Amino acid sequence: MSTKSFSTQPITFQRAPVLPTVPVERPATQRWDAMAPRRARGAVTEGCLALMLDQIDYGVVLLDESQRLLHVNRAAHAHLARRPGLYALGGMLVAEDPRDQAALKTAIKAASSGGLRRMLTIGGETHGLVVAILPLPRADDDQDDIVAAGARRVLLMMSRHAICSELSAQGFARDHGLSSAEGHVLMGLCLGHPPAEIAILQGVALSTVRTQIANIRLKTHSASIRDLVQRVAQLPPMPSAF
Repeated sequence: MSTKSFSTQPITFQRAPVLPTVPVERPATQRWDAMAPRRARGAVTEGCLALMLDQIDYGVVLLDESQRLLHVNRAAHAHLARRPGLYALGGMLVAEDPRDQAALKTAIKAASSGGLRRMLTIGGETHGLVVAILPLPRADDDQDDIVAAGARRVLLMMSRHAICSELSAQGFARDHGLSSAEGHVLMGLCLGHPPAEIAILQGVALSTVRTQIANIRLKTHSASIRDLVQRVAQLPPMPSAF
């Protein structure tokens, strides 16, 4: 039986070099006041946020308690330019119908002063514009006199006129390998047109449209037309390019 001999000399450990401290990025869910001061980042942050809001396929408007327009994204600007129910006048958001104007003023006041959320239909119940009115948290470093008095800024979000944007539907069609004709049928379904009406609009036989719908369902693994439309409605918004 062999024996092993071990050195009796003490073992020395070499101290690891001290690495420089690397700043850890804070989660986006933390409060603004736990991050770097916003005023130090200034116009870069504001410009980026404005560009981000322009990529949202919903009209987004930032207001104060008096309905003064503080920011309007591109989708909201396009809607206000057409003036269906709402429009901009002298830097203020105004409803065409006096009853809608009164309801809008009350909802914005409730959101700004009381922190209440409201949903209104502007311009008639059938084809009117639905808006959500939401109070925004008060910023700690905001020096605005209105905000300092206890009021909040208000976010107004507009409904879309269709289930999804045309660009979103086109992206979905390309991603699933649909043909150009099948893409047009898909958009028709998303706009609520029945197969017979799609056939008339496309100038083809009803049987052709039914075959195209079957192909679309097969390629997208959709159990039904309802399932297909619901999936398209859940797509992220893709507005048209600038």
